[in-house]
Amino acid sequence: MTSSQPKFTLDAKELRPMIQKCSMPPEMRDYAVKISSTLIMRQISDDDVAKELRTAFDHKFGRGWNVIVGRDFGEHVSFFENRFIFFYVGRSAIVIYKCLV
Repeated sequence: MTSSQPKFTLDAKELRPMIQKCSMPPEMRDYAVKISSTLIMRQISDDDVAKELRTAFDHKFGRGWNVIVGRDFGEHVSFFENRFIFFYVGRSAIVIYKCLV
């Protein structure tokens, strides 16, 4: 296998986002799901997905976003009203939130 080939095959059903908790406007929610799905399909590391998501959210919605991507973690965070989402894309859990300072 060359480095340009995928590590495994992902089908559309596996990549269907499953939103667990959401306190964010529809435009923001849809953006989170779209960008996350695209990044997961690229099969880059969880760390790289988190970095790219944070950069995208900071650019589009202002600075101060935090992103967690992985397969086995708990979460309990404080966040600005309407600035939180927790969902799955494939096997990856994703949390995006804007933090209270």
